[in-house]
Amino acid sequence: MAMNIKIDDQISQQVRELARLSDTFRAKSEDASLEAQNFQEQARAIEATFGLRERYLRGYLGGDRDAVKAQIVAHYEGIAAQALARAHGRTQEKTQGQITDILSSYLSNTDQSYTTLKVPLNAVILLSLRVDQFKAKIKTALKEIDEAQSMETMDLFTKNAAISIMSSIENGQARDAIEDVKKAAPAFQKAIEDYNGAIKQVDLGALDLDIDDFTDLVFDLVLDGFDFMSIFTLNALGDAEEQMRAAMEKVDEVSREVEAIEGKAQGAVDTYIRHVQNSLTM
Repeated sequence: MAMNIKIDDQISQQVRELARLSDTFRAKSEDASLEAQNFQEQARAIEATFGLRERYLRGYLGGDRDAVKAQIVAHYEGIAAQALARAHGRTQEKTQGQITDILSSYLSNTDQSYTTLKVPLNAVILLSLRVDQFKAKIKTALKEIDEAQSMETMDLFTKNAAISIMSSIENGQARDAIEDVKKAAPAFQKAIEDYNGAIKQVDLGALDLDIDDFTDLVFDLVLDGFDFMSIFTLNALGDAEEQMRAAMEKVDEVSREVEAIEGKAQGAVDTYIRHVQNSLTM
């Protein structure tokens, strides 16, 4: 990866200090984790010597109460050490997060390669949000359709006036939910078009970067001609449910692709940040 990037001296100093702090807490976490493991092994070794009095009576009625006490102490010392390891680990992660934030903010304003690399990530994050929103509406519609169909079945067999009213209400709610999906469908399809348009403006191939598969970040998402509007011209709830499930299946396909792209895009950005950090702290 080309690292001919001039980093401001103050930023460089901040990164180095935070990197040293991060390394310190990483080492503390590893030490505490090893200590926890030793205590746990000690507790298991003591417990392996227990007889019935120690195991079930905690050393009373002639048992070895000192051994029980030692096992309990080792057990809880292990728990405390593991908690300390997690605390140090969280501090290390927080410190590394500060480094990432500092470098990301700086590079976003000074480094064209970094800003170019972030275009696919920003585009796919926005698309992921739109996909989740559309999926939520389809899930709501499917739930309402299921409840309306159940109420229709009850109405068919009971012929009860109250059930008929409830069935009518449930049908109305189902159609409202389908209408919500109908209104959201164009925005969902536009979100995919916007994503495709954004990545077409990016020439990652022109970047001198040594990041595995980063060029895979730029490819169109397609719906294979699926007509989302077809589910809104149906009258029967059963037909609407079938088409709605087909729509959900297609959206799930898009969601899986989006998740994969987001992982690669985030990985590429993280790798770039890591190389910059390493160039400052080596």
